[in-house]
Amino acid sequence: MIRIFTQLIRISRSGVEELRSMKSIFLSIQKQIESIGKQQQSDKEKDNEPNPPIISVLTTPSAIKVDAKTREDISIWQRIFEIVEAVGVIAVIVYAVLTYHMWIQMIRSTNASEQTSTSAYHQAILSGKVLSATVDNFRKERRPWIKVNASDLNFTFHGQVNTPYMLVYIANAGNTPAKKIHLMFKLELVENGKSPEFIHRPETPTQPVHQGKKIAVANGEYQIMFSGEDSKQYPLEVPFLSENAKPGVTSPRQITDPEWQEFRTGKAYFALHGWVLYTDTFSYNYWTQYCTWAGPGQGFLYTAEKCTAYNDTDNN
Repeated sequence: MIRIFTQLIRISRSGVEELRSMKSIFLSIQKQIESIGKQQQSDKEKDNEPNPPIISVLTTPSAIKVDAKTREDISIWQRIFEIVEAVGVIAVIVYAVLTYHMWIQMIRSTNASEQTSTSAYHQAILSGKVLSATVDNFRKERRPWIKVNASDLNFTFHGQVNTPYMLVYIANAGNTPAKKIHLMFKLELVENGKSPEFIHRPETPTQPVHQGKKIAVANGEYQIMFSGEDSKQYPLEVPFLSENAKPGVTSPRQITDPEWQEFRTGKAYFALHGWVLYTDTFSYNYWTQYCTWAGPGQGFLYTAEKCTAYNDTDNN
């Protein structure tokens, strides 16, 4: 658009220059005619030669008449050219003013377009964040939630020797199925005044379970659990295991008489602790930590505060 107006201005200027050139030509003709008139006047005054009066009478009026006529015509054309030149100059000024205002308007429109584009870009980013938050909230609302519970402390008696154990139950309190549910628990006899040796929780269900030298564990795995289902019909039995048990081997051990006396007199307590790892249908990983403890009865104080604090779940 600016180029078009620039060309129009150049054309207008060219037309003005041509008008000025034509005006110069007419002024030159006027000067020549005036020069001829003066020459004729001078010749008229020199009438000493024979027969000049006749020639003068015959030619001078016509020359003077022609000269006056020509001067009048030139004066008219000169005024016309002056008017046309003034009109051309005004047209150039008008075009220049219009071009300037259109250029300003174009800049304003460009700035407005840039602001609109920037606003649209920020709006798109905000919309993306809102959409992501909406999807995340929807996933959290529809995600599975594994809850853990345990039975009371039980004993398996074999004559005068017994083996303590506890049952672990899980339930899906969420809205979608839980998959690849992996459990890892330990039943530990803890000296009163100390805290349990908690099992380290892997980051994902696919990570192998590690066993320490002094940590014997029981483990189990459930492939899938739908919303509202639980494991009451197939609980995980966590016995009191031998500390020398090899990884992957669940070897229940019998409690000794000194250990039984410590437990019965409140000098020790049993703590069940571990974790549950699972995923959802979108392969997001979740976890739940659980700890509970059991003593011989009322009338004793136990240092099981860290066991209670061990209970936790993810917020994914």
